[in-house]
Amino acid sequence: MEFRYLTGFTRHFLLLLPAWLLLAMTACKKTPAEQTPEAPRISAAKVIELAHKPLKYGKDFNLDLNADGRNDLLFKVNHVAYDLNTKVKFSFLVYSTSTSRIAVNTGTEAVPVFTKGQQVSIDNFSGFEWYPAIINVLSEKNLDGGAGNWTGPFSSTDRRYLPIQLLQAGKYHTGWLELSTDQENAQVVLHRAGIAIEADMDVRAGE
Repeated sequence: MEFRYLTGFTRHFLLLLPAWLLLAMTACKKTPAEQTPEAPRISAAKVIELAHKPLKYGKDFNLDLNADGRNDLLFKVNHVAYDLNTKVKFSFLVYSTSTSRIAVNTGTEAVPVFTKGQQVSIDNFSGFEWYPAIINVLSEKNLDGGAGNWTGPFSSTDRRYLPIQLLQAGKYHTGWLELSTDQENAQVVLHRAGIAIEADMDVRAGE
């Protein structure tokens, strides 16, 4: 009787042994370390001094930022009267071209406003996509019988940064424009620009 009991126990032990071994191997198996996404590479920028160039009504201009003989960005001020000419609006505009792209919010169609040191991505980012040949509002002055008020992404008197991209030798270089609005003199001021030295890389605004 006792012999048969031991034999049955041994039989059950041998039957269950593979399952125990598999469980032990699973418990001891190390989970592979998760791969950390590669951090975007950041290029140094070639900084271009724009000598605080003013954009004001009747003083439109173009910029060739990489000196290749082609206009990369166009700047213009539109004057619009409405409500039987009782209201006036001045729109300060930037145009991207076939050799440049500007990031635009796909929902609001507004351009992004960056602060110094913020990373400008070579890829689309946070609801913004890069577009060539597009018109965007930088700032607007609205007159309604009084001194008027300023609206728009770059209506602040503080310096802010517009992300841009330039096409060079078939590849895009990220960059930025340093802008502010001089409300007293009714003009948008272009202070500096920066273009990534290396293609297909991020860059930091203002640096």
